[in-house]
Amino acid sequence: MKLVLFVKLAVIFLACAFLNLQANAANTISAKYMTGQTQGWKYELIPFPLSFAPEIKLVGEEELYFAPGMYEPVNTNFFSYVFVWQFDGTDFLTIGELSRYMKAYYKGLYKAVAKQQQAGGEKVDISIKGSKAVGSGSILWLEPFVTNKRQKLHFSYQQLTCPNQKQVQLFVQVSPQLKSSEIWQKLSAITAKGCS
Repeated sequence: MKLVLFVKLAVIFLACAFLNLQANAANTISAKYMTGQTQGWKYELIPFPLSFAPEIKLVGEEELYFAPGMYEPVNTNFFSYVFVWQFDGTDFLTIGELSRYMKAYYKGLYKAVAKQQQAGGEKVDISIKGSKAVGSGSILWLEPFVTNKRQKLHFSYQQLTCPNQKQVQLFVQVSPQLKSSEIWQKLSAITAKGCS
């Protein structure tokens, strides 16, 4: 009788411990190039060249995390996400390259996703302030996923070199919300792992 009770309690304890481990794992981002504490973010890893933006002449990968509510226009997390481009090279992208590549990226997204393309819909304006290593900016584009309306995205970026791997990391946080909003605290809780 005592043995049966002990086995039942042991099974219950192990089940609770397993469920707790799963819950903690769901709150932690453990990706190739990023780390942070969030829950419910969606993950993607895409090799370069990007099919929707072949003008971006990089060799490597893009890793992305999308905030919960990414595709819900009424959600304060709408179109908020982080990404890392890990690519071969030893030098940071210049401001000119960063601007050209971001423009190609968002123009390519529009063309690939928009069901009914509008005249001039692929027009993308990029503004960048900062140095090659760190800065911020804005993107004005026609958001094609949900609203098909003009949208201003704010972004922050940081570049890191990985001399042992002869690679560079570009880490970017993006949201249409102003940087004083709550989503930027969540975006800031995710960071690039840097080089190993």
